[in-house]
Amino acid sequence: MEKKGGRQRSTPRCLLIILSFFFLLITKNQAHRPSPPVKLHVTDQHVEIDNGIVRITLSNPGGMITSLGYKSITNVLEYHLEEGRRGYYDIMWSRPDRNGSNLDTLDCRSFRIVAVTDDQVEVSFTKTWHHFLDGELPLNIDKRYIVLRGSSGEARIVFKLSQDMFHYMVISDDKQRIMPTSIDRKGCYNLDYREAVLLTNSSNPLLRGEVDDKYQYSCDNKDNHVHGWISSNPHIGFWVITPSDEFRAGGPIKQDITSHATSTSLAIFFSAHYAGADFGVRLRNGERWKKVFGPVFMYLNSDSTNNPNAIWADAKNQAAQETKKWPYDFPLKFSISGIGTTWRSWIVAREHKGLSILDPNDERGNFSIKGVRAGTYNLYAWVPGVIGDYKHHANITIQLGSQVVMGDIVYDPPRNGPTLWEIRIPDRTAAEFYVPDPTPHQVNRLYVNHTEKYRQYGYDYRRDWFFAHVNRQVKGSYVATAWQVVFNARRVLRRGSYTLRVALASANFAEIQVWVNKHKGVGPHFSTGMIGGDNAIARHGGIHGLYRLYNVNISGSQLLEGRNIIYLRQARGSLPFLGAMYDYIRLEAPPHPS
Repeated sequence: MEKKGGRQRSTPRCLLIILSFFFLLITKNQAHRPSPPVKLHVTDQHVEIDNGIVRITLSNPGGMITSLGYKSITNVLEYHLEEGRRGYYDIMWSRPDRNGSNLDTLDCRSFRIVAVTDDQVEVSFTKTWHHFLDGELPLNIDKRYIVLRGSSGEARIVFKLSQDMFHYMVISDDKQRIMPTSIDRKGCYNLDYREAVLLTNSSNPLLRGEVDDKYQYSCDNKDNHVHGWISSNPHIGFWVITPSDEFRAGGPIKQDITSHATSTSLAIFFSAHYAGADFGVRLRNGERWKKVFGPVFMYLNSDSTNNPNAIWADAKNQAAQETKKWPYDFPLKFSISGIGTTWRSWIVAREHKGLSILDPNDERGNFSIKGVRAGTYNLYAWVPGVIGDYKHHANITIQLGSQVVMGDIVYDPPRNGPTLWEIRIPDRTAAEFYVPDPTPHQVNRLYVNHTEKYRQYGYDYRRDWFFAHVNRQVKGSYVATAWQVVFNARRVLRRGSYTLRVALASANFAEIQVWVNKHKGVGPHFSTGMIGGDNAIARHGGIHGLYRLYNVNISGSQLLEGRNIIYLRQARGSLPFLGAMYDYIRLEAPPHPS
């Protein structure tokens, strides 16, 4: 977020956040019992909503979640923390005329009751931006909470759960484990950046000697629809369910954090993680912006058998039900449909300011995006195994109650001539490159013999084609490195134009230079310049960050009959985490004469 500098008057920008909590807590032994009405109790300091199963207490007028009770449990949140740090929103923003960034927890100033019936209570907490207040987040905020009768049912929502209760984290079927507490992380050995520590003093002997790093528990948007924590005593689960990707930014393989140590569970709407600062929303010169984030579904459940698998299975089932209900209570549904290619691809309808609705098409290439809010959109698509992006030639306007049929959509991927050689698969990740086993003393056991072992911490990067092009440490300094692609060429067309295509899966303040049959001289044949800021190399959630494609023309006069070398140099040295990840590299011969 960027704020207009100085004290010049400008039109207030507006961020409308409808982050509704639907607590669907009907357990197996309660499903047929009559439900009590929802009750609202307001004091000068707090707002409490109670439907007989769940009780949510909010600060008045800030709108922070101070307490979340379930059945006989007074509060599942971490009561040792101050009230404003148990369940909260936060947003990072900066001004274009100043360095640095600001953290705002969206602490509101006004409270009002939207609706009170026996079946539903809805309340609103708001904050209005005053242009003359320097240093204030330049957005108007409206936080909404809804509790329904008979059910148990956010930037970012952070839930700090009780560490006395919640020790077991679940992200997916194959990513779940006992997690360290804040006490376990104290006095530990700090690794190369502050989020990562080596657990040396854990009260749980099974965790000692492991690496803990919150970024190791990131996942793609397409896979991030339910995650949470399970308490063994009492045996309950707390889950963050995202029923739709509509309000998320970045497309299907944009990564973000889910949960991490100290019983922390997150719902993130948009962030620069694995994408960089260029991915943020930018507002200047009084530009207006309005966006609804959510609703996100917070789900609590329990099981009398004390079986964590049963609680997790129930959470997944609930997530599937909420997905079918989307878009909840919006008055009308509208959709986009079309006919694509025979490849299975990802279709992204992207709204102004980069927020996206995403949907995979079927095996024949047909797609349908339902539940689209009225507005103006761009249509993007990409196909695993094919380089580049498709963008529809015109904007698409969705009106209330409308259905837009796109018809045939044809994408011609870039190609100038036949392939001479190619390296790996164009899938926007570096997964096919060499990912070694970690050094034994820097292991997270969750990812031992796991398909996502790239999320480990310590690697020997000197063998084969390591998945990240990183700087080398030489005599205490980090120096730039050059990699070589060695190939034989026959019948070189001296007057022809060859094409080198370099697809990057990630870049972090990197500069990739291309040199042809030399590595020193006046300058490189091609340079990307300094690119990227996704930090995917340091944040071990990442085998990919923000995708980039570069097309480099090489004259046939630069190539030799026989042995040739193309040098790929990451030219930015001095720091350990500057570098890039390659997705795919291909050299094409000149086009055949027509």
